Amino acid sequence: MFRGRVGYALDQFLIYGTAGIAFAGTEVTVSNQVVQVTSSHTRTGLAAGLGGEWAAYVDTWGAVTLKLEYVHVDFGSKRYVDPPISGAVTRDVRLTDDIVRAGVNVRFNWDRPVVTKY
Repeated sequence: MFRGRVGYALDQFLIYGTAGIAFAGTEVTVSNQVVQVTSSHTRTGLAAGLGGEWAAYVDTWGAVTLKLEYVHVDFGSKRYVDPPISGAVTRDVRLTDDIVRAGVNVRFNWDRPVVTKY
């Protein structure tokens, strides 16, 4: 999944919207008493969601943030087993996903030079 974020910061809290493109490898197996047929596709869809991130601890060495986000992904409908093979019928399969993520991020301040003293 490739997504961008646009948000608004309020002191140590960031609320953001996210959108981008998602990819999924899918496989459908259709069978009856006589035959079993498998069809697979790589699907592309759209992802969109909302999230928030809070700087729980900030110090000179860096910061620790906690985040929570929701992303909805819609891959649309795709036809599998097309054209029909050996009596197996085609199937239109719709694929969506709802994702909730929680996380902890640690950011280090690497931009300042390290000075050694003897």
